[in-house]
Amino acid sequence: MDAVRVIDLKATTHPTTGRRNVLGHSIGRWEGDTLVVDTAFFAPGVILQYGQDQATGAVAGVLHSDAYRLTERLRVDSTTGSLMVSWTQSDPKYFTRSFDAPPRAFFRRPDLKIGRYNCQKDTGPL
Repeated sequence: MDAVRVIDLKATTHPTTGRRNVLGHSIGRWEGDTLVVDTAFFAPGVILQYGQDQATGAVAGVLHSDAYRLTERLRVDSTTGSLMVSWTQSDPKYFTRSFDAPPRAFFRRPDLKIGRYNCQKDTGPL
């Protein structure tokens, strides 16, 4: 909520020291008309809060370690104007293989206004 993600288009490496955060450190580069964003240096956490096991139906969070890495590919479809996004997730400490997501289309909605959540720091129990 109200998080600001920065994608550095000049850097070529991720930091090796310092404070990690939930958004990680993102480096972007262009491959033709596709923006490739490589994100690493995450703080350990949860990728998906309510992941469902397809075999058993059980619901549990999908955790990741500090070795988690996300590579996104974003481009605008010249025919539809849709933003096409695909990604690969890997974490050698928790996963036995990487996971790829097929391209998904995100459609522009000029009629919708994006607002801020304006979250306030928690001051204790209600």
